[in-house]
Amino acid sequence: MKRLQAMPPPPPPPPIPPTRVHISQSTTHTLDESMKPKKNDNKPAISGYWWDVAHVTSRLFEKEQIINKERRLTFRRIVKIFVYLIFFLIVLTSAVVSKLSLFTMINAYKNLEQPKIYIIRWQMLILMAMIVPYILTFIQSVVLSFIRIKHSPPFLLTIWVHIVETCHTIGLSLLVFRILPSLDNVTGLFILNGVCIVPAFLNLFSSNRHHNQSIRILAFITDLGSVFMQLSVCFIPYFVKTTDKISYDLRWQLPLALFLISLGYWESFIEMRLTKKYVFSWFRHSLRLLEKTRPKVYLTASLLKIIVLIISAICFLPNTVDKNLYLQVFRQVPISEKYSRGFGIFDEHEDLFRITKEVYAPFIIQIFSSCICYYTGRIACKVLMQCFGFSLPLTMSTLVAYIVLFFTHGYTNKKDTISLGHLFYLDKPQALGSKLLTTSLIGFLILWLSRMKITSHVWFPTSERLAQIHKLFVLPYYESAIVEQNLLLNKQEKDEMEMKDQIEPDLTLR
Repeated sequence: MKRLQAMPPPPPPPPIPPTRVHISQSTTHTLDESMKPKKNDNKPAISGYWWDVAHVTSRLFEKEQIINKERRLTFRRIVKIFVYLIFFLIVLTSAVVSKLSLFTMINAYKNLEQPKIYIIRWQMLILMAMIVPYILTFIQSVVLSFIRIKHSPPFLLTIWVHIVETCHTIGLSLLVFRILPSLDNVTGLFILNGVCIVPAFLNLFSSNRHHNQSIRILAFITDLGSVFMQLSVCFIPYFVKTTDKISYDLRWQLPLALFLISLGYWESFIEMRLTKKYVFSWFRHSLRLLEKTRPKVYLTASLLKIIVLIISAICFLPNTVDKNLYLQVFRQVPISEKYSRGFGIFDEHEDLFRITKEVYAPFIIQIFSSCICYYTGRIACKVLMQCFGFSLPLTMSTLVAYIVLFFTHGYTNKKDTISLGHLFYLDKPQALGSKLLTTSLIGFLILWLSRMKITSHVWFPTSERLAQIHKLFVLPYYESAIVEQNLLLNKQEKDEMEMKDQIEPDLTLR
């Protein structure tokens, strides 16, 4: 026992050195063979290498990959440019055609030397062309109200919207059925640029407050100049050559119509101007409620606009026309010798609308061109092509229409009305060949620039891709008589509070 206790403990075993795995050449060959797809495997191999195994590619292969990538990018750029051009041409052409077809029907409507039944018929065609957008709005509102919108709009807010829409419709009817028939087409197009009076006044409250002092002063001066240019349209009756009775009526009808039309676009400009202040929190809350329940509001507002438009059109009928002729609107009246010898606005060789079914051609063209312009512009905004596919063509459409209306006659043509493709009939501008030619051109250009300043927000889109329509446009309808002005003034401009707080209108309230 003592001997066992005296023996020292055995030493610990030596540490085992780390073993290294040596892969022989045959093993490497086996791994390489396993990484390659088998010839007898019926399933196609996704890749020739494992996902975690590095491999070496040749420079030629990398160069081919770079070239293929550049080709794909070039192809995408070409397709994108082609799509941009398609949107640009469709919106521009449809806006110009819509304006030319409208002036064609107005030129036929304002001819008092034709049979009275034809005046009624042209008014009915213009009226139906203006009602089509309201019918589409009513159908859309019915679908959204019964499927998505569960909340009812506030009563006072609904009354306010109906009052504003009634005023807007009366102003538009007064413009189309009384003012435009009393003037030539170029002067009428000049007037259509002056439907921004209320937005111009509301622009004075913005003036780009987040910029430095010099930019704010410059913005305020340009906004003030836009207001004066919009108000200058009201003085056109003092310069055009009309009868004393028409001139006196235009002096109060024109300012009233322009104010009532521009009043309908108050929300597009007041939403971001006044709701930034805390004292207007109640007003901001009302606007949010309006956004949430707009389809239900326009369920009745669209029907009201149709009724008001029909009643106002009957009231604005020329005094020389008997209103009982509405019951005989589609009765064919033979053109007597008096009306076929050039006493009227058309002669027997140019007038394709009195004796044939082509009377409906400008009516159909006006409906489809306005509808195409509106829905194509909406798609351009949804796919983030707003600047080139929406803003630029709508801005240029007025200039293109002005060039067509002004220079179609030429300086040597003595006819009062000229046919353009046997579909559009345009009258002779009063300023053509007179001392007012230069003044008219300069005034139109300055007024066009003022409208660009007022609607400058359309050049800076803030919406996301494939945004919903209520985030792109304020009002759920378009006006076929002023389709390009309506789209520019109706374009939504996001409130900075909304962009900062991400406050979005809920369309599925319960």
